[in-house]
Amino acid sequence: MVPGTCVLEGKGLVFVRLRSIGTLPLPKAREAIEKALVAEKVSAGVKAIQERLIRESALQILVPEG
Repeated sequence: MVPGTCVLEGKGLVFVRLRSIGTLPLPKAREAIEKALVAEKVSAGVKAIQERLIRESALQILVPEG
């Protein structure tokens, strides 16, 4: 869990921190929230694939000291 976050369990309950949305009512903010969640899922998926490819390739990045 990320420090400073609050987790409440329950069906259909979600908390999203989106500064660009502010305090709009849900019907007005729904589309922006959906877009942000999709972008977050895509980003997490890309990161997971990149990490797997790097791990499986066994490549080492060597940086000269100095």
